[in-house]
Amino acid sequence: MSDTTRNYGIDLFKIISAFMIVGLHVITQGGIIANIQDFTLKGELFWFLEIVFFVGVNCFAIISGYLGLNSRHKYSTLVTLWLQVTFWSVIFKSIQIIIDVSKGGSLDYIGLAKSFFPILSQENWYFSAYFVMFFFTPVFDHLVNTLDRKSVKKMLLFSVVLFCIIETISHDSVFAIDSGYTWVWLSVLYLFGAYVKKYQPFENISGKKALIGFFVCMAITYLSRLAIALATNIYFGQVKFATKFITYTSPFMLLGALCLLYFFKNLKLSVKMQNASKFLTGLTFGVYIIHTQNVIYRNVLRNAFVWLAEYPFLVAILLFFISTLAVFGICAVLDWLRTLLFRAIKINKFANFIDALIEKGLEKF
Repeated sequence: MSDTTRNYGIDLFKIISAFMIVGLHVITQGGIIANIQDFTLKGELFWFLEIVFFVGVNCFAIISGYLGLNSRHKYSTLVTLWLQVTFWSVIFKSIQIIIDVSKGGSLDYIGLAKSFFPILSQENWYFSAYFVMFFFTPVFDHLVNTLDRKSVKKMLLFSVVLFCIIETISHDSVFAIDSGYTWVWLSVLYLFGAYVKKYQPFENISGKKALIGFFVCMAITYLSRLAIALATNIYFGQVKFATKFITYTSPFMLLGALCLLYFFKNLKLSVKMQNASKFLTGLTFGVYIIHTQNVIYRNVLRNAFVWLAEYPFLVAILLFFISTLAVFGICAVLDWLRTLLFRAIKINKFANFIDALIEKGLEKF
């Protein structure tokens, strides 16, 4: 029996977002885009795919705002995520040390110690940014719930002007937003997701129109890249500045993520799809964390898919999707095994204990 209060469309949205992030890394870190010639059919198709998949991180953060509004932001949730990240950080750092030692290297005691503190070691930028943002989410909820709608819209508009438009057209990161790799940008996305949840604007937009809107945003981003690439190639003799609009803070990336939110939030799924989505959505964060671990991202994924560039474009695209699905599937299975271990040793009880301890300490403070 399905849970009538659960939005299974959002569950599927999280899964698709995680798949997009994996696909983005297969294209970029996997070496595909660097080994396919620009201005060829195959090269331009992969550039379009990179742009489409680039929106995945924005989607993740917008979902956190959409689901987070009016929910209790329990410290136990953050503790569980911390332990999950630490678990994989320690596991993969240990594997890396074993490999290095077997090749005659020295034992990296400092690196192993740092793996127990993923925030301090800056192992994963998204979790570090989310960790900071988490403590402000009750404030964001309060703002959205207590300010009048007009004031919230002004706040979002100023965020777009400052962090999207000015950030995108400027040469440097004038507001230290670092193209979106910060907790500030995740916070902006959270506020957008929370605003959509509370006010349900543009409800007359159908899922079909929302999906068309997404691809229009991606097409505009792609055409901007192509125009800049062609112009700079003619003027400088090489392609420059072509990725100017391929950033998390790009207005089209923000709008594209919002279009996907509208598409998925009203999506109706069959019971089988609901059950599959409910199961897989709990593994999406693990998929992200596992494949972005340094030993995987920098050693295993690096140039691992260069061979795809040798195939005709239709075969290359098919193999790309199969490869992305394989990486996603392997990471999902690994994190599923981790969930079984955490369940067996009752990590949730430990997380609840820490939650109660923090709450008690804050009350005394």
